[in-house]
Amino acid sequence: MNKDELTKEAQAGDINAQYMLANSYDRLDPERETWLTRAAEGGHVEAQYALGSEAHTNIGGILDDGVYHFFEEAKKWLGRAAENGHPAACMELADLEIWTRYYDPEGVAEGVRWYKKGRELGHEDDPWIFGITSPVLLDKAGAKNGKLLAQYDVGGYCAHEQKLIEAYAWFWVAARDLRHLPFDTVFRIRIKRSFFQTANIQLLAARSFNLLEMVFNDEETEQSRRLAKEYLIEFGPRPWWKKLFK
Repeated sequence: MNKDELTKEAQAGDINAQYMLANSYDRLDPERETWLTRAAEGGHVEAQYALGSEAHTNIGGILDDGVYHFFEEAKKWLGRAAENGHPAACMELADLEIWTRYYDPEGVAEGVRWYKKGRELGHEDDPWIFGITSPVLLDKAGAKNGKLLAQYDVGGYCAHEQKLIEAYAWFWVAARDLRHLPFDTVFRIRIKRSFFQTANIQLLAARSFNLLEMVFNDEETEQSRRLAKEYLIEFGPRPWWKKLFK
């Protein structure tokens, strides 16, 4: 079907033709958004996801007046696509809820709900949802000797390798005395200015294992808690006198 025929079908209300026509235009061409919007409003799930994902990309992090429009558009279209069973839309909506409502436990819980739905629909786990970076250099020996940042980094690496239960265990150990705080409290504490402050790393680790625990099924939760206790005994913070015998 050539573009003229496709345009005719699209103008007649065929949502598949509208979606195909939209994708025949350059991404920055206003006609693309026009036809994507018409297809999305007609119920085309991929068009809904495309609009939501592109708006999400335009948010770029912290919300302010300049990007609030994109936030509303992203939430609207990702929400529709997710409701219609689009796995990737569920994951992006989870990311949107968690990271734009970072200090709001209810927002985080809503994000987790969409994450779990995406997981149920067959989408692979996304480590970025948990606020995890992929470290370039790993100090595994340091992690096993109780070094806080090394333990957090190894947790991040495990998550990126899709070893979420092992990641949970390392984050649980790295959270130190924050591991027993309630979920609501963990997600209300503000991160201080310097990322590398000990308290910040502990807090980030606590957030990560809390998020993991919320998305885990019962079997995963049991396995992760058992492994975490084993890691705490083997790799947890050591009394000063034990460090003499490393």
